[in-house]
Amino acid sequence: MVAYDSNVIQEMADKLYSQARMVEFVWAVMGIFIGGSMAGGALFAVSEGLGLMGFLGGALFGAILGFVIGRSRAFALRLAAQTALCQMRIEQNTAALLSR
Repeated sequence: MVAYDSNVIQEMADKLYSQARMVEFVWAVMGIFIGGSMAGGALFAVSEGLGLMGFLGGALFGAILGFVIGRSRAFALRLAAQTALCQMRIEQNTAALLSR
């Protein structure tokens, strides 16, 4: 039988927080490229002069939208980390009460 080790839970919580930070960044970058290419491509097809402005506007909108999506996904990772840390704290408090 494997023995309980709170360091494993702490390590996992640290990794989940690290992943949460990365998720926000990755979604924002994806939003820049997707939003910029879609808006820029559409406006470039209509008028050559608006292609760059369309790309910049679409990139800004895509970055904001991507960050919002990434933030909601990162929240789920942070919640999982906090749940694990809470369970670890409950175990520590219970062990302290039983050792009295």
